[in-house]
Amino acid sequence: SPSSSSSSPASFPRIATLSATLIVRDFATGKTIVELKEASAPIAWSPGGRAIAAAEPRHRIGVWDARSGTRLGRVPGHIDAVTHVAFTPASDLVSLSRDGTLRVTNPGTSKTLYKLEIESPGNPNPRALAVSPDGSTIVSVWGTSVYVWIPQHGHLTSYRLASTRTREGWPLCISPDCRYIASWTEDGFDIMDVASGSVICTQDGGALVTSADFSADGTMLLVGRINGDVEVWDIVRKWA
Repeated sequence: SPSSSSSSPASFPRIATLSATLIVRDFATGKTIVELKEASAPIAWSPGGRAIAAAEPRHRIGVWDARSGTRLGRVPGHIDAVTHVAFTPASDLVSLSRDGTLRVTNPGTSKTLYKLEIESPGNPNPRALAVSPDGSTIVSVWGTSVYVWIPQHGHLTSYRLASTRTREGWPLCISPDCRYIASWTEDGFDIMDVASGSVICTQDGGALVTSADFSADGTMLLVGRINGDVEVWDIVRKWA
C-alpha cells in the first residue's frame, strides 16, 4: 500500500492473493487484516492506502475499506475482463477492460464520469495504465498504441509505437508521473518519453526482461528477468 515519510513501512499492510480471495496482511507481523472473497487482480490502493480496489466476477470492480473490509463501492460498467485499475487523487476509479473501454467511475455511486472507447482493428489489448499525480491526465497503452487523455477537457492524443521507435519494444509499465514508459526489447529494455514517444535511454544485455515497475517517485526502475534475477536501476543517476 502507499506509504508516507511520516510513517514507517511496517505500519502499512501488504497484500497477497490466494485463488479468488484477496488477503490484506500487516507488513510487520504477517497477521491477516481482511479477507475479500471473490476478489482478484488487478488491484489498486487508494491515495493514502485507506481503500483497495480489485476485480470481481461478472467483469465488475469492487472497492473496500482496507482495514475493516466494508464495501465502499462498485464499478459495474464493463462487459469484458478488467485488466488495469488505478485511483485518482479524488478517489475516483480508472479502469481498462478488454471490452475496449477506459472508464473513470465514482465507485460510491457507480456512475461513469468519463468514458473513452478505443478504436482497434482487432481485439483490444490493454497493456498499461497510469494517472498523473494531479489526476488530470490518464496515460494508457493498448496493443502498440499510446493514448494520452485529459478527460475534463476532452483532449486526446495518441500515436503508434512503430511511428516513434527505431526498434521494436513492448511496454511494461508507465511511471507514476506519466512521463515515461518502460518497455522490454529483444536486447534488454528501454525507457521512452510519453509526450514525444522517443526512446531516451536503453540498456542492452542480460536475460529476457519479463516485468518492470517504477518507484513511487519515478526515480528507480525495478526490472525482473526470465532467469529469476531482479534488478533495481537508478534511472536518474544512470541516464540523467
